[in-house]
Amino acid sequence: MSSQLSPLQTARNSHKKAQKSTKNEYQRATGEEINAKTQRRNDAKSRRRRDQCRTRALGLQDRTPLRPVRRLGRSPCRKGGERRGKLAAAVVIAAAILTFPFEALPLGAPGIDSGWQWVVNIASQQDWVFGRDVVFTYGPLGWMASPQDVGAHLLLANGFRIALQGLMVICGLMVLFRMKQPAQILVFAGLWTIAGAVGLRFEGFVVLVAATAMLISLKTKAAWPAVTAGVIMGIVPFIKTSLGIAIAATVMVGLALIWKDRGPKVPIMTVTVGGLTAAILAALMFPSVPVFRAWIGQALEVVDGYAAAASIIGPPHILITGVLLLAGVICGGLLLSRNRPTFGPAALILTPGLLITFRLAFVRQDGHQYLFVPFVIALLGVASLSASRRATLALLIAGLAVAVLGTASGALPFGPTSLPQIITLGHRGPSNIKRLVHFKETRSDLSAASEKNLSTLRLPASWTEQMAETPNGITVVPWELMYAPANNLPFQPLRSMQLYSAYTPKLDRLTAEGLSGPTAPDFVLDDFAPVGKRRALLDAPQTWRTLFLEYRLERSAQDRALLMLSKRPQPLEHKWQDLGTATLEVGGPGITVPPSPHLVFAEIDAPLNLFGRLNKAFFRVPLLMAVFHRVDGSSSWARLIPATATAGILVSHFPHDIDDYAGLWSGRGPVAVSRLQIAGPGEKNYARRFNIRWRELVTTASEGSRVTPHS
Repeated sequence: MSSQLSPLQTARNSHKKAQKSTKNEYQRATGEEINAKTQRRNDAKSRRRRDQCRTRALGLQDRTPLRPVRRLGRSPCRKGGERRGKLAAAVVIAAAILTFPFEALPLGAPGIDSGWQWVVNIASQQDWVFGRDVVFTYGPLGWMASPQDVGAHLLLANGFRIALQGLMVICGLMVLFRMKQPAQILVFAGLWTIAGAVGLRFEGFVVLVAATAMLISLKTKAAWPAVTAGVIMGIVPFIKTSLGIAIAATVMVGLALIWKDRGPKVPIMTVTVGGLTAAILAALMFPSVPVFRAWIGQALEVVDGYAAAASIIGPPHILITGVLLLAGVICGGLLLSRNRPTFGPAALILTPGLLITFRLAFVRQDGHQYLFVPFVIALLGVASLSASRRATLALLIAGLAVAVLGTASGALPFGPTSLPQIITLGHRGPSNIKRLVHFKETRSDLSAASEKNLSTLRLPASWTEQMAETPNGITVVPWELMYAPANNLPFQPLRSMQLYSAYTPKLDRLTAEGLSGPTAPDFVLDDFAPVGKRRALLDAPQTWRTLFLEYRLERSAQDRALLMLSKRPQPLEHKWQDLGTATLEVGGPGITVPPSPHLVFAEIDAPLNLFGRLNKAFFRVPLLMAVFHRVDGSSSWARLIPATATAGILVSHFPHDIDDYAGLWSGRGPVAVSRLQIAGPGEKNYARRFNIRWRELVTTASEGSRVTPHS
């Protein structure tokens, strides 16, 4: 065989060598290109970091190239960041001082709020147990919302407030030093300070503290803020039921997001701590589990009846302002969440508090509407903690616009011309710190203010001497409870605390039970003055009938529209007689009242329609008025509470004034009512026709239900 290769083999070998050489050259060129691209990418990242750092430090909006800097010493970028961080920290601390919380209330002047504030403060001192002796919107720790100088309430309530304030400061500093977001902190502190100046109240403050803690736990991956929010969730339901619902909804939304982000560990810890906190407080404040369960059920009854029984319609332009603010905040949150997905969790956490606060603010437009604008301003500040720099500036502008709109529309209790002065000089923090430091002087001032407030409620000596020494004490209907401390009288509260809060048949029945039996109060001060178009006879018909059968008239004061009633040795013997049924068209001309020498009651079945049920669940049900047309051509009117009217309201001799009312107790009744009419702005929320059952109350005694009409 020949050792020389054929021309074909030689060509093949040459081709293989050429391919191998080309492959090696390609791999070498490709590697060099990849290395060059990687180097360029790393260099670009470094330049961007330097540019961003320079922008944060110097406030520049462009990304101009930087000149080389020396490596000796601290870089201008680092120095600028430190300066901005220190400035933001100083602003947070300044905001905490300007909004420093401290609350100390004297015994109030005549009014609804002063009465329940006094009772919730002294309840624990008098061994009154919620769920057994009393129930109200506020719970056994309600004194933390309105502390008075009773026991250690001032120190404990304000200690709770200061702890919440400290939690807000810590959360802000965490965002500053761990997330490196000084611009967001500046806006947060600024809007929080403005909200405090224009009137952020305790309820909104607590909701936003819990929301901030959940937001910080989600952003920083820290567990302790969420656990702290769990402690708040365990405490707040004992302060106010509706506030507890808002806190629970806020915390639960935050826990769901944390669970999705990093598992169930933190949510389980938070729920456990919140449950233990609630269990410990319940064990300390309730004698048994059944009493605790009874209180929960009764408190939920109050919440359920509030929207229909306590609604007050105010100026429509204020409600329109509130709706616009609510819609604007929700739409803004959706827009920011779409452009910046990391903002979505913050929007979800803040939404429950926003919706519940709106409802609480506008169910009763008698001053409650002033809750909403400060809450929205502070909420925008909290939202800025999760926003981009550009969005943060937009939130700041929105917060200022909300303040201006609130003053211009009447949603705040002062006008636009006062806004600059209030924002700059209206901060109560420094004066609150002074009151805390000079605590003894504060207590002396409270005592003097209490004495002055109560002086207008002094009763004649003949009244107080008769009521002073009684084993079961006195009570007051419907709401002016301050007669008791003003005259040093032994006091026993109604089960519903104030009669106007017996919103449902169950609460009405419980209140009526407290006025019968051997432990019922020996005397009742019955104030005929109306409360927001409401009369006790229509608010709680079961309670009023029990009062009528169990008590008798002792004294009357025409100038005060006040009666003193004393407990009968035995209730009036009585029986009921049916007088037939009728159908009443709501908004129509009314129906004829059966004539009778006795008291005639109407059991009214007034069901809500679908629209009304939705309104009750999510907003409010406007009022209905009962109009009583008398045979002499005169008429009286009062608010009808449809839920309690099923028990039977007095119709035939509805009193027009205190003289008529006193006549009911002495047998000299007012002019008879011939026609009953029901109408009002709430008509669209109820069935078109109400079914009515007429019943006559007949007593065997010479006084009572048999009345002699006025001539």
